[in-house]
Amino acid sequence: MGKLDYDFSMARLELDYTNGTVMSFNGLSSAGVGSFEQSMWLGQQTLGLDGFLVSDPERVAIVEMNGMKYQLETGEDKTTNTLQGDYQLTLDEFSNVDGEAQNLDLQFTAGGFDKDAFLALSDMYKQSPMWTDEDTVKALPQVDALLQKGFHLSLKKFSVDVDMGHFDSSWDIRLPENEENSTQDFFKLLEQMQGNMNAFVSSDLVLAYPYIQQNLDELLIMEIATQTDKGYEVNLKLHDGKVAFANGKEVPMMALMMPMLMPKPQ
Repeated sequence: MGKLDYDFSMARLELDYTNGTVMSFNGLSSAGVGSFEQSMWLGQQTLGLDGFLVSDPERVAIVEMNGMKYQLETGEDKTTNTLQGDYQLTLDEFSNVDGEAQNLDLQFTAGGFDKDAFLALSDMYKQSPMWTDEDTVKALPQVDALLQKGFHLSLKKFSVDVDMGHFDSSWDIRLPENEENSTQDFFKLLEQMQGNMNAFVSSDLVLAYPYIQQNLDELLIMEIATQTDKGYEVNLKLHDGKVAFANGKEVPMMALMMPMLMPKPQ
């Protein structure tokens, strides 16, 4: 398919349901420049929504959202035959019956994926409504090709104000290119992975949601989290198959994952 350049806007859209619920969209807009390759978008896209509201038959707001913007940019490196993508979502305000949130900022990036293997896996998934063991066997060579080329995943930023509190987090995971990377050796894959994770929870947020305190207390006892004047912090590093904590302690990643891999008792 050739290059596509579009621009769309709608001032207002209202949907009235038979049960009396009303859903309204205000200031909906979208624009993009790029092309489709095997059903995959390569290019730039933006989506904006000034306001979104769901109200009950008495016109009482159930869900309300204001100032939403979404940006997407995907592309390929023809030298290395790899794909990459950058995504950002921002939201000024959100509210429902459970509470309110403001200033949401989510930034995510992914890259280094072998293009041929990625597209092959995408086609296999689309052509197999019911995934079977035979499909898994066919897919493994393409998964190995992805792993051998390596990749990186990064949550560059996730921050949000909830009620009177604040939460902030980021993480990064990288698998370097290595011809020996394979689904046949899961332990070696863990040893190859590098990365880090950082998170912050403000004291005000913990006060607003007391159930968070219990989890944080456990992390403090384990010396995984640290407490500051403003809140709680968690800082981890992943290297050589180990998770390193801010206090200098290191734990094999496999030891942390084993409980998830072990079958649960019936």
